[in-house]
Amino acid sequence: MYEVTCKKCQRKYMSKTNRDGLCPNCRAENTADRQHNYYINRKEAQKALKPVSMICANCKNEFIPKRLGQDLCPSCQKLKEKEARMQNSEKYRKERQDVIQIKVRKGERDQIKAYAEQIGLSMTALIKESLRLYMETYGSPPIQPTEAPEDRANENDQTP
Repeated sequence: MYEVTCKKCQRKYMSKTNRDGLCPNCRAENTADRQHNYYINRKEAQKALKPVSMICANCKNEFIPKRLGQDLCPSCQKLKEKEARMQNSEKYRKERQDVIQIKVRKGERDQIKAYAEQIGLSMTALIKESLRLYMETYGSPPIQPTEAPEDRANENDQTP
């Protein structure tokens, strides 16, 4: 460790190197000042830019950008964000959820949906609740495993 004098406040401090520099307090102040100046200069640069109309990269309509680097008009930007959310939702569903489709006669779907809304449930919740009540009432049916074809073939070979 070396004893070094700070260039800014002239205090002596211990350092791992023998180069003249800033003490930890002055270094922190200097960093904060640099960051603040960068922020102020960037804000001033943005204010100095005159609003120039641009052409949207998607719909080819003219618009005035509100930030640097904006290449889509506000309506196209909203559509792009919505599409990204939909893709993320679809990916989540594919990874974590199974799909069951139920086919009903024409008009029954609307009746079932109206009934579910009337009792304050979604269609999925209505079906799940119906299955739960059915299993409570009648018990769950015994599940018999299906045999694989090779298992049946092995049984036929074991003749005494």
